[in-house]
Amino acid sequence: MTHVLAAFALVRERPFASLIGAVALALGLVLAGLSLWVLRVTTAAEGAIAEQVVVRARLDPKLDEPATEAVLQALTRLDGVREVAYVGPGAQRDELVAILGEELLAGLDDAVFPRGGLARITLERGAVVDQASLDALSARVAAIEQVSGVERAPFESRHLAFIFDAGLAARTAGFLLAVLALVAGALGVYQRVTLAHVARARELELYRAFGATERWLMARYVWLGLILGAAAAALAIAIGLFIDLPLADLASLLPGTERTPVVSAPYLAGVVIGGLGLALLACLHALRKNRHGAPGRTP
Repeated sequence: MTHVLAAFALVRERPFASLIGAVALALGLVLAGLSLWVLRVTTAAEGAIAEQVVVRARLDPKLDEPATEAVLQALTRLDGVREVAYVGPGAQRDELVAILGEELLAGLDDAVFPRGGLARITLERGAVVDQASLDALSARVAAIEQVSGVERAPFESRHLAFIFDAGLAARTAGFLLAVLALVAGALGVYQRVTLAHVARARELELYRAFGATERWLMARYVWLGLILGAAAAALAIAIGLFIDLPLADLASLLPGTERTPVVSAPYLAGVVIGGLGLALLACLHALRKNRHGAPGRTP
């Protein structure tokens, strides 16, 4: 208990320097957690895209039943098409009712739906897994629009490209920034422990002269590092809770992700273990480096 109180006294001596070290480490922990969250969300979205790639082609309203069947057969023979189903105006209304509810569609005439109906085209599973396959998918959609009897096949690929770009950023730039921030945070703890240790070099030599052991002398500085690490972890959790709701709502807009919270069990475990672990490593490194340079000590 004496060492803990002594460590808190060291924090109070230089509160601003202690705060800077804890904040720097906390930001590194948050960035690492956000990188993992983005990677988790984009990975889930990419997996869902492979299951949910469906294109709806608008058919020419002048087509009669045999011509419509011929168009559907032509679409089935296209490369990468797994299934083609005809969706008439009535079926389109039923789909909207299932999504929006009958109350919102009360009084809506079937004439608002395409008279020629739609062809719901399901692409092969795994059709979209990266930017290259997205380009191939765009080419398939272009081929669909070339089939005689198809007016157009609306397809917006920008949101899919965003998912792939976000996943790539999380894997590269996100992790790189997180590592740099964690290193900066560990250096902040290292500098704070070094300042506290060097400022009491003469006092430590006096304790040694009276027979104090190195373990007893260094215990307060180890606790100082642990306090800074715990403060960083608490701050990282607070920041995570603050951004959790808006980011979870944003994730729910992507396919297959629903509401993915930032503050999850892995996030909590990561910031606590990471905060305490990095702070302890930085503290021990600072003590080892400065012990040999203390006055009266031989390297």
